Formats: sequence, C-alpha cells, structure tokens
Amino acid sequence: MILTGTLVNSAAIVAGSLAGVLIGKFIPERFSDAVEKGAALCVLYIGVDGMLAGEKTLVAQCRAGAGGTWDGTTENLRRGWSPVFVSDDGSEGAQALIARGAVPVRTLSGLDDLQPAQLQF
Repeated sequence: MILTGTLVNSAAIVAGSLAGVLIGKFIPERFSDAVEKGAALCVLYIGVDGMLAGEKTLVAQCRAGAGGTWDGTTENLRRGWSPVFVSDDGSEGAQALIARGAVPVRTLSGLDDLQPAQLQF
C-alpha cells in the first residue's frame, strides 16, 4: 500500500526546508516572525477543530509526564473529546496512556488495521 499523502507531505517538507535555507536570510525577521505565528495559529485551529469534531486520535509515541503530546492527550482523555488510540510499543508513555483509558494498538500499517471493536464509538 503506497501512502501517497505521506510521500507528498514529505516532499513538501523537504522543498520548504530547502527554500528556507536558501532564501531565509533575505527575509526580514519581522516578516518571518509574523509568518511563524500565523502558522502556529493555523495548526492550533486544525487541532482544535478535529478534536471538537470527534475525530479519532492516534498517538504514535510520547514521553510520560512531559511534552505537548502528553499534555494534549491526557487532557483529551480527561475530557472525552475524541477516542484515543496509542501505539502499544511497551514504552512508559504508552503504558501510562493505556492506564488512563487510551485503546492500545499493537500492530498498525494503516487505519484499516484497527480492530472492529476499536472502530465503534
């Protein structure tokens, strides 16, 4: 199964990174700061919109007790905004999220691999 979206996203990240390295020094810092803040607001909006729409959340990896992924996921579990699945890789972070109510996923090559019981909300 070819993940076209992942490949396109990866190519866009590489192209954007190269463009930033090549022309970034010619862009005024004030403009760069404004674009960075705008991008942060867009990411925040997308995350909140998906969360409020009840989309499924899949946590691939996180560190227990620290970081944005941990904070956001534990808040989601506490408030019940959306179902949370976590890659059960045996890590301390995964085990802590499972203990708080996240559904463990042991093998996953695509969202179609989620067990039928995990798809019913």
